[in-house]
Amino acid sequence: MKLPLYAILLTLLLPAASAEILLSSPQDNAVLGSQTVSFAFTVGEQTLNCTLLVNGDSLGTATAPINTPVTIPASLGEGTHEWRISCLTNTSQIFSPTRQLTIDLTAPEVALATSQVTFNTTVPKLIYYPDDASLERCSLLIKIGGHMTLVKTDLSPEAGAENSFEAELADSAYEWNVQCYDSFGRMGTSLFPKTFTVDTTPPTMSLISPTSVVTESSTSLIVLTSEKAECRYAASASPYSAMFPFTVTGETSHRQFLTELSDGSYTYYVICRDEFWNEMETEKITLNVHLLPTAEITLSDESPVKAGIINVTLETSKSMKLVPTLTYSLGDGKETAVALTGSGSIWEGSILIKEAGEETLGTFSFRGTDVYDYSGQTITKGKSFLVDTLNPIAPLELNADAKEDSIELNWYSIDDDIAHYNIYRSTKTPVNYLDLFSSSASSSFKDFSVDDKVTYYYRIAGSDMAGNLGPLSAEVHATAQLGEEAAKESKDAQEVATPLQPYLVVEVNDAIRQIENTELSVDGAQSGIESLSGDAKKVSDSLSVPENVKASKIRIGELKSQLENLKKNFMDEKELRDIVKAAVAEAKELEKKTVKEVKIEEKVENIHLVTKEQIIRALTQTADAIGISEDEISSYASKNEKEVQDMRITTDFYVARLVMIDTSYEEKSVLTHSFSYLGSDTVQDSLVIALIPKTVAASSSELNFISNKPEVIQNDPILKWGFLSLVAEPQSVSYYVNRRLSQDDLQGLELVPMLNVNRLSEAPVPTGFTVAEVTSSLNLWFVLLGVLLVSGLAGYYFFMTPKQKEKVADPVSEELLTALNGKLSALQFELDDKIYPLILSIRNSAIRKDDISGERLINSLIDIAAHYLAVGQPSKAHALYPTIQLIYQTLSKGQKKRIGGMCIELHKQIKQNVK
Repeated sequence: MKLPLYAILLTLLLPAASAEILLSSPQDNAVLGSQTVSFAFTVGEQTLNCTLLVNGDSLGTATAPINTPVTIPASLGEGTHEWRISCLTNTSQIFSPTRQLTIDLTAPEVALATSQVTFNTTVPKLIYYPDDASLERCSLLIKIGGHMTLVKTDLSPEAGAENSFEAELADSAYEWNVQCYDSFGRMGTSLFPKTFTVDTTPPTMSLISPTSVVTESSTSLIVLTSEKAECRYAASASPYSAMFPFTVTGETSHRQFLTELSDGSYTYYVICRDEFWNEMETEKITLNVHLLPTAEITLSDESPVKAGIINVTLETSKSMKLVPTLTYSLGDGKETAVALTGSGSIWEGSILIKEAGEETLGTFSFRGTDVYDYSGQTITKGKSFLVDTLNPIAPLELNADAKEDSIELNWYSIDDDIAHYNIYRSTKTPVNYLDLFSSSASSSFKDFSVDDKVTYYYRIAGSDMAGNLGPLSAEVHATAQLGEEAAKESKDAQEVATPLQPYLVVEVNDAIRQIENTELSVDGAQSGIESLSGDAKKVSDSLSVPENVKASKIRIGELKSQLENLKKNFMDEKELRDIVKAAVAEAKELEKKTVKEVKIEEKVENIHLVTKEQIIRALTQTADAIGISEDEISSYASKNEKEVQDMRITTDFYVARLVMIDTSYEEKSVLTHSFSYLGSDTVQDSLVIALIPKTVAASSSELNFISNKPEVIQNDPILKWGFLSLVAEPQSVSYYVNRRLSQDDLQGLELVPMLNVNRLSEAPVPTGFTVAEVTSSLNLWFVLLGVLLVSGLAGYYFFMTPKQKEKVADPVSEELLTALNGKLSALQFELDDKIYPLILSIRNSAIRKDDISGERLINSLIDIAAHYLAVGQPSKAHALYPTIQLIYQTLSKGQKKRIGGMCIELHKQIKQNVK
């Protein structure tokens, strides 16, 4: 059969379309380790020849019979190449697919990244970068014991990327390298090994100084560490980040300067961290401070002193074991011993200053040993004094001139060391020292106490700062020539009252001068007290010392005015002298009672750690007072122990010496307890029970409360403070005893915090805070609102109706009512009209400071809460319930019995209605 033309054409084209070059080797993306490569392929049709094309270049030609394997060898350079086969047929040129191959003729390259690094972990991470086309495996080599040791192998490292090894190693310095192999067995490594260090060892302390008792008020805390480190310290156990760095640190020697030290033990917590953040365990360092005894010397006469016997008071900072040694020298190189008598820290003696007609400087030397056998020789006050036995020169050129209203005296003195001039006057001549009339601080004087036409004789003598009295001046006289008006006043005065005799005026003036000396001392005391700072000021303010000095200053002014008035009025001699004597005696008494200096003799800070045993002990002794039975004590203590773990109680204890103007002194011991809560929330309705040992006070009457007077549970004493809420900001209570206590006396002092006994009860009792759905969302506003409503209702019942004021046994505190008074304006418009009149009554009760009975308030408050429940406002009843609890806790057992049932029923209704 004859085929059509188009069929013949198809037959001719089909063989060309089916032609195929099959590549055998190398495989696509093959990596070869030799330059000589055999390229194998098969052609599926007849060709004239076939050519090997590598990277587009012809590298060989071969005849390729149909369906017969053909190989073309070629030599290639290192690197990645693309290749294919091109064959020429009778009709066309055909091509195989393109493949890639890589010629790898070099060993792997390795770069080490981790170098000269110190790790503070025993499993360091060592980073390296290998690079090879046929990378197969890498091994970590570390020099251990002097030899490079294979530690780990990675069978699948990633070429051209970051790789790492981790190995567990002991603390030491190491050298490391990495060996990598390719698939052809070629090995490569870093040309230069690297080093690293493993250091997980914290620094250690090899020396702590001082190693003995510190005897000065400042010292340096020195520690040496085994390596370079940064050291920090704190007064309480704290993490490193919360501590203070040493003043000098960073090397192996570390120094912190400590100042203002006083007797006692100081505990410091120290942590050092090396440069690789290896941190040592906390080191607890205790410094014992015992300051050497020092002395203060007071003379009976103020410096400069004149000839005579001068009394010396030596006050040491510590009680003396033996009589201290005191000597003095008057600049002639001779030491004269002072015979001392006394005991403890107060010693007295006297020195004799002889008439020498000269001025010199005296100095004291002291040495004393305290009861702990520590000796000191420092004099902190009064070491030197001026001696002046040189009498002033007599005033010159004294003149007396009669004026219209007085006789005026003027004189001249060449002596510049004059404190004042004594004026001597008489109506007879000669004038002598017995005729002392008045005094003047300047070189002139006007005598207004003269009668017309009377002749007066005068002489003057100077008195220096030491009290040396000079010789009398020449005598002068003048006859009073009063003008008409002055003469009339003098005559009228004589007719009305007889003026004081001149010698009585002198006595009054002398008394005024004595009181003025006391006034100067009081002024000095006031300046000293006002300049106090730190602990001394804190204690001074607590003991009301500034008020003490101010009261003395006022009284001194009154005494001066009283004596000045004596000179203006007639008075018989005996009566006047009695008044003058009493005024001077009172001024002297003020010198014994006015504080001029406050010295802090001892200071101790203490943190109270509360144990379950302490809670049980406190509960056992106060069970009746706080409303708990003996059977409930153990269970309550266990629950309370968990609740109070975040409460913090500290005590600051001071022994203060109050030095009076006359150098006598009183010693007082001041204790301040601070209470705070360090948890995340606020703790409400808590108590602190204080068990005061007999060594502190035999009875509560010996305790003088400065702030926050407690409830006295027992007179032994056992005290109780209550707090509506405690937060991180401490609340403090302070009191003092009128004697010196030691740190040992405080050993039995226990301060036991606890939540109010009903806070932790498991059943919903009327005084508890345990029903979470009732109280968990309450805040202080609700509590204040509840108390406001209670007090308002009480006012409605107690104050809106006339009645006699009665004595209330359980009054609500005046402070709470007063505080609420200030809140009323903002709150009153949010309350029901029915309650509004009660607000007015509570404001009146606060102003009048009336007593409101707790039991009657609770009854009224229950009525209000019941009203709110009845009208569908259970949230207001809910808000009032905490106030019922607070007041309930203050009631007696009998009162609680009467009210308890109503409270339980109210609680039940609130719980059912509040969602």
